[in-house]
Amino acid sequence: MPTHPPARSGLPAEHSKPVTKWVAADAVLVEFGNEIRPSTLASVAALERAINETEMNGLVETVPAYTSLLVRYDPLSTTFENVESDIAHYLSEPPETVRTPRLWRIPVAFGDTFGPDAALVANANVLSERDLFERYASARYTVAMFGFLPGFAYLAGLPPELALPRRETPREHVPGGGIAIGGAQTAIGSIAGPCGWHIIGRTPINSFVPDRDPVTFLRVGDEVEFFPVPHPEFAQLADAAERGELIAEAV
Repeated sequence: MPTHPPARSGLPAEHSKPVTKWVAADAVLVEFGNEIRPSTLASVAALERAINETEMNGLVETVPAYTSLLVRYDPLSTTFENVESDIAHYLSEPPETVRTPRLWRIPVAFGDTFGPDAALVANANVLSERDLFERYASARYTVAMFGFLPGFAYLAGLPPELALPRRETPREHVPGGGIAIGGAQTAIGSIAGPCGWHIIGRTPINSFVPDRDPVTFLRVGDEVEFFPVPHPEFAQLADAAERGELIAEAV
């Protein structure tokens, strides 16, 4: 049985009682209900930080999502019961330190060929395209998780009036960097691939570079703001990104 770290305090309390499930021979899933909200994101982040900062016995990796945390462990080093016990301890005595989120400003070319669904999204929400872009860019988002494609960043914080159900027919190919809306979610696309969300713009940044360390400059908990760039500037920024420049601005 691993020795628990010293007691700490400060767990965000506004969430459903966490449930720990054995989902594989080497993994457990901790679920914090099913509602996407800031307090739930904070609870997932607090648990992940506690597990990683104290180097839980047998830990392989943690994978955060909107309302859950997957914990993979080495079954030759520990057991499900020990991991479950450790997690229960971390939930009751989480880290007292809070990581200050980084803020990124990310350029986006909105509309036209860069955002083929912009007119549809605007019309569906009874907005002009200009209003759509202004409202989208006026919000501040939080990186909630990565998934679907390598480096594909799911963001929390989409203004409710911009939500729109996913496309009935997904596109088979969308260029990397697509800025997308799907239901109440929004995301920064990474590599090219299929997508069933509505594309309202495109960023020239390379959010996923396999030979970069880390492969994505974003991390869960980061905050993101978008700012529009004129379409003629997109190619220049994209070229700079291909040369290895980050393009995104750290604030």
